[in-house]
Amino acid sequence: ATFPTPTPTASPTHTATPTVTSTATDTPTPTRTPTPTITPTATNTPTLTPTPTNTPTATPTPTETATPTITSTATPTPTDTSTPTATPSPTITPTPTPTPTGTWTLWEDGLPNQNLNAVAVVPGSDEAWAVGNENVILHYADGDWDRVDGPLPTRDLRDVCMVSAEEGWAVGEEGTILHYQGDGWSRWLESPTTRNLNGVHVLPSGEGWAVGDGGIILHYRPDEGDWFRVYRPVASRLNAVYTVAANDAWAVGDGGTILRYDDHGEWYRCPYPFCPAIQENLYAIQMVSPDKGWIMGERGMVLEYTDGIWEEVLPHPTTATLWDLHMLSATDGWAVGEGGYERGILHYDGRRWSPLWGPTSKKLYGVVMASHLEGWAVGELGTILHYRVP
Repeated sequence: ATFPTPTPTASPTHTATPTVTSTATDTPTPTRTPTPTITPTATNTPTLTPTPTNTPTATPTPTETATPTITSTATPTPTDTSTPTATPSPTITPTPTPTPTGTWTLWEDGLPNQNLNAVAVVPGSDEAWAVGNENVILHYADGDWDRVDGPLPTRDLRDVCMVSAEEGWAVGEEGTILHYQGDGWSRWLESPTTRNLNGVHVLPSGEGWAVGDGGIILHYRPDEGDWFRVYRPVASRLNAVYTVAANDAWAVGDGGTILRYDDHGEWYRCPYPFCPAIQENLYAIQMVSPDKGWIMGERGMVLEYTDGIWEEVLPHPTTATLWDLHMLSATDGWAVGEGGYERGILHYDGRRWSPLWGPTSKKLYGVVMASHLEGWAVGELGTILHYRVP
């Protein structure tokens, strides 16, 4: 795979004092020759003092003072005032998102006392699904969460992705793949692996990926309607995957692993310096565009992707492990982890990640936002948090 080499941007060179040719006619050189002072104007057209010339001509009339005659050998070209050359273009900074005005509250409704590992919303609605250990599947609709029967009573489910109200995918232990088609969840009978699957992400077009233990990578091909095992460049556990397009995807895992899939048609490990040399386990990734994204991981590790390079965000916003994130835009996002009341929830406003107070000390493993007005977080022992702006 070929990565572009970042090219430093050279600072513009400004010429502070243009050379002015002074010529005296049949007059000895004066003992004191003042140098004309050049004062740049807003249009970058220099004004000559102390004797400014309003309209330079090909042969200006010499002045009768000690000031030397300024000879112009050519008619100057007017400066294009619409594009100043001396003033550098301003840097465009994304508008920060205001501090969130909503609150996170604990949802208490007698739900199963099992860890909930992931949560997803149906695109364009407030309908949501959550999955967890022991085949727990929860459905949120009409203002309430309800348990839904799953086809495998003993398997832990690790991740869920909703493509639409009529289709979704969930993955988990021992190669488990579940498919939702509007009338319930069914088991995908011919999974190409028996390894634990930890992450899944499928596009509305049907193109998607799943990743898991031992570096396993599965590809769903909508034209063939099936999951296929593909080449794996690493043997370490992969924890999350994000599909940007049919020819663009990322995966992250243990030991600082970052993998890329692109036009080359296969997965490869992202090399230094395009990815940092880190050892922390990475647990979540989301791209808001092909050129912008974030990764969360162990010990407060946050990586940001800009201009083809993943860079570590320093200082870390927390020392707690971050398990999941959801970005509404490049200037509005949320992350959750195991920091407890004061460090378990983080918000991104376009400039920095900031810890916010949460109503639980439990570990939070998944987060999703239906909009900037409402969202959900799930975690340890059936914990569900609800975010809402009044």
